[in-house]
Amino acid sequence: MGAGYAAASAKHRDPEYPANRLLVIIGSDETGRKKLLALSDGYRESEASWMEVLMDLKQRGLKDAPKLAVGDGAIGFWKA
Repeated sequence: MGAGYAAASAKHRDPEYPANRLLVIIGSDETGRKKLLALSDGYRESEASWMEVLMDLKQRGLKDAPKLAVGDGAIGFWKA
């Protein structure tokens, strides 16, 4: 699936370990059909964690960058 649009977010996995995050990328095509593109463990939404997720997407065949990407202020995502 070539995602026309992508949303990235990170969620707390465990209140006892607040630095651990679940990194999520959901893609949507031009018709609005959504697909879970990535779901991965991360550390504090770091640049390195997001880079690992994005490189994995590329290795799994995502060829084109989305036309639009949105995030919730995750600085590491934008740096990656």
